[in-house]
Amino acid sequence: MKKLFVLFCLVFVAGSSYHFGQQSVVSSSQSQLDLSMANEVWEVVSHNYLRVGEIDQDKLKYGLARGLVQSLGDQHSVFMDPEEANSFLTSLNGDLEGIGAELKLEEETVVIVNPIPDSPAERAGIRPGDVILKVNGEYLGSVSNLSEVVSKIRGPKGTDVTLTIVHEGDYQSQDITITRDAIHIASVTWREETVRDQTIPVIQLASFTENIGTEFEQVLKEAMAKNPNQLVLDLRFNGGGYLEGAIDVLSYFLEPGQEVVSIRNQDQEASRTSLSKPVRFTGKLVVLVNESSASASEIVAGALQDYEKAHILGVTTFGKGSVQEVHAFYDDSIIRLTIAEWLTPQKRSIEKKGIEPDQVLELDFDLFKGGTDNQLQTALEYLAP
Repeated sequence: MKKLFVLFCLVFVAGSSYHFGQQSVVSSSQSQLDLSMANEVWEVVSHNYLRVGEIDQDKLKYGLARGLVQSLGDQHSVFMDPEEANSFLTSLNGDLEGIGAELKLEEETVVIVNPIPDSPAERAGIRPGDVILKVNGEYLGSVSNLSEVVSKIRGPKGTDVTLTIVHEGDYQSQDITITRDAIHIASVTWREETVRDQTIPVIQLASFTENIGTEFEQVLKEAMAKNPNQLVLDLRFNGGGYLEGAIDVLSYFLEPGQEVVSIRNQDQEASRTSLSKPVRFTGKLVVLVNESSASASEIVAGALQDYEKAHILGVTTFGKGSVQEVHAFYDDSIIRLTIAEWLTPQKRSIEKKGIEPDQVLELDFDLFKGGTDNQLQTALEYLAP
């Protein structure tokens, strides 16, 4: 069975929307790509390049494939060699190797939002509000693509990365060397928050993993046992994951058979509908989103907004309205290829626009660093006026 993903890795704990296809072949309906230029370039390189030892054939092969996909000009379509593919596929279920920190862009500057508790970043002294100036001595300058910075910082367990950072309030930068480690991020967790003598469950979704439906059902049952009428669903910093996971989660809020999302490719448009679940939440719901809520998160927020099932609070989401298909090759390398766009139930395209919250509220970072989440607090007060 093919699997679709709606994922975009923005932070060290995020995911996207993808589909696993069969081993790729060139379609006979398309004209064959003229590879004569590539062959001629290889002839020149192989006969004239000044080198010591043999040229790494795998690097050439993967470089050719990588360049072909990059030439599409689509940031979401990527070729990955076997090592990159393994890291990517493992991360879809919350298993990562890196430093463990959430990042954001603030006026083209990379800022630490929060190091994950007991992560390599936290143990090394990284703090909320730290500004990253360099990665391994390389100046970042003005950053427009946060994912590129993430790729520089992430890496295999046991390897080191040196960040040049400035702590808030300091005038001098400092180098902090962090040893990367394996990090597991729970896809769904919940806790209770009290406001005005009312206890309200808060469910936090970190990513839409392959088994998110089963995990979410258990958490929702526990939360509804405490308060079946009020709930906060936190999708902040959730970069997405499996399309089926988004459909699963929405099915706990919508009636069976309601349209969840439309998938439109070059030839057709097909609707996906909600499933029948043993439990369904019908109470008052607030969904928290931010600029790092992407893809599958936007599918959930968009459908709940269209059906007026939730009050969406936060800032405009990332705006990734495309679907990728993952094709695996014989050597475990993969292509993550954009194959379609998705639309909300009201046929809204959110590509590069995002979802505008019903209530726009920026995170007060100064309060957040002191332990107060003004977005969450406002959500709780909305539910318990």
